Amino acid sequence: MKGKQKKNKVNEKTIQQEKPWYFRLLLPCCFCVILVISLCFSSSIERILKLQPNLSILKNQDLEIHFIDVGQGDAIAIRFPNDKTMLVDTGPQEANAMLGTYLNQVFFKGKDRAFEYLYITHSDLDHSGNLAWILQNYEVKHVIRPRISIEGENIDNTIVTTEQSYIEATHYATEHHISIDMTYVGDCRTIGNVSVRTIGPTTTYTTTNAMSTVLLIEYNGNKILLAGDAEYEQLKDALKGYPDIKHVQLFKIGHHGSKTSLQNEEQTENIFDTIKVDYAVISVGRNSYGHPSVETLQALSQYQVNSADTLLDHTMMTIQDGNIVASIMHDIKLYAVGKTDDYAYVSYWVIVVVIISIILVITFVPEGYRRKYRKSKNQKI
Repeated sequence: MKGKQKKNKVNEKTIQQEKPWYFRLLLPCCFCVILVISLCFSSSIERILKLQPNLSILKNQDLEIHFIDVGQGDAIAIRFPNDKTMLVDTGPQEANAMLGTYLNQVFFKGKDRAFEYLYITHSDLDHSGNLAWILQNYEVKHVIRPRISIEGENIDNTIVTTEQSYIEATHYATEHHISIDMTYVGDCRTIGNVSVRTIGPTTTYTTTNAMSTVLLIEYNGNKILLAGDAEYEQLKDALKGYPDIKHVQLFKIGHHGSKTSLQNEEQTENIFDTIKVDYAVISVGRNSYGHPSVETLQALSQYQVNSADTLLDHTMMTIQDGNIVASIMHDIKLYAVGKTDDYAYVSYWVIVVVIISIILVITFVPEGYRRKYRKSKNQKI
């Protein structure tokens, strides 16, 4: 009888000891519920915690233009409304990691890593430095070369480049049966309902910068002008052939905002005398050339967009803003995405799953061991 009473007392004591564990589950469960609810705000949380860029502002029917921060160079990734893609220039070789990270973690995230077209505006390495690397690591269907020949080619009205890596990359494309063509003024490619037209260079200039391919992209009444390293004189010549181009909604300023990118040497003529511009982008990094020049910044600050702003107020620069994204539907919106190295590139839901898993382990695994211990102790009694 006494043994039975003793056993009952032990059982009552065990029950009393177990009760607090139900209460211990309350706090972890509430925390897990809060974490799950927080997933509704994952885009904002990812942006605040710098987990990854927030591109939720982009819509399916948008034309996306990504001005990738590659330092002192150019690399522009474009996604068309029909999901086809294009890359204009590849940046310098030293920016290889930044370019690859942005393409893989942002531009191609969750999508096939393939470019329908790859335009190289000219052969200088700050624009073509990663051409071979892109061809080796991404599917590229068509390469569009500038009107610059390589040694051994017999092409009229071109100049010759001696950039060895550019020459090797063009040979690589040929050897691997990648379509490669030289572009000429008037060439036009229609991708979905977007047109990409070559409007320059209109003649043969003496430098590779001046021989940069100038592209005009048109979508839903919007015009986007990508100047490569072409400057005022080359742009003026290009626009002469297209007198209907009076208003450009987005202008990628040529040659990283150099002294003569917008004006002539005497500073007496300005590209804004020919076209109206709403927004501008300058792709530029730390350099010893003085880019963007004081003259260019002054020209931007003097050009009135409306009664309140100047074009400088509507101009973004990769050296300051990092990667820049333009979304284009009926109008154009520019977003500063930030520097590539600013982000961890981890989805918030992954962090939530990890935290909840840790909470479950801490909450339930020790309790299992405790139950096993109590059971063995009761059996001994």
